[in-house]
Amino acid sequence: MSTDQNKEYRLILEPDNHTGNPRQDCDWLGTMACWNGRYTLGDEQPGGNPTDWRRELACQFDDDLLDRADRHFNRLERARPRSSFEELAGENDSYLRDQVDALLDKHYIMLPLFLYDHSGITMSTGAFSCPWDSGQVGWIYVSKDKLKSEFGWKRMSPQREDFAKQILKTEVDVYDQYLRGDVWGFIVESRPEGSEDDGDWEEEDSCWGFYGDDPKTNGIAGYLSDEQQHLLDTFERRYP
Repeated sequence: MSTDQNKEYRLILEPDNHTGNPRQDCDWLGTMACWNGRYTLGDEQPGGNPTDWRRELACQFDDDLLDRADRHFNRLERARPRSSFEELAGENDSYLRDQVDALLDKHYIMLPLFLYDHSGITMSTGAFSCPWDSGQVGWIYVSKDKLKSEFGWKRMSPQREDFAKQILKTEVDVYDQYLRGDVWGFIVESRPEGSEDDGDWEEEDSCWGFYGDDPKTNGIAGYLSDEQQHLLDTFERRYP
């Protein structure tokens, strides 16, 4: 049993195995778009492939983007008639990709999402070291217009972009805790007055849905009374 106790109270910490998907339960700043054949991840699971999705997102800000890419390809054909179609198409795809990246950088804050799938899944905005069981599965993104509206900003700055990226990383950290089952609850039990039998503990309070396994920082401490705070000094966790 994961408990800490004194003569009056006993604190039990155990995993919350019934918590809901936090992406559905809360209003987040960012949106997660994910592609994965085994799991339903994030907020959106767009059809097609990620390249087309990024192009569609960019076209919202430049409806001439694809036509301009076609014109660029035609210029390549005229300038280099002896080049193969595959070579020209590859160069044109690179041109279009650069155009898309520039538009998305101008209008969005976007971070990549990577998944590691081995005896459970975990997600991060940074790549994992194992190339066989991990890879990019999508992006978390927020428009700069939304950021200006949410925070009352008139313009973006490098510092504000860094601030937004940190918020998105925190959102991914919370979602990762959910994916890994790192969500906890607590039970406070009290001993009836005059009782010395260890079997006489009675539940006094409980609460669930705390992300992260440190009760001093995940919010559990705020639910304990002053006389119960010392119960956090030494404890063990009850695992499934």
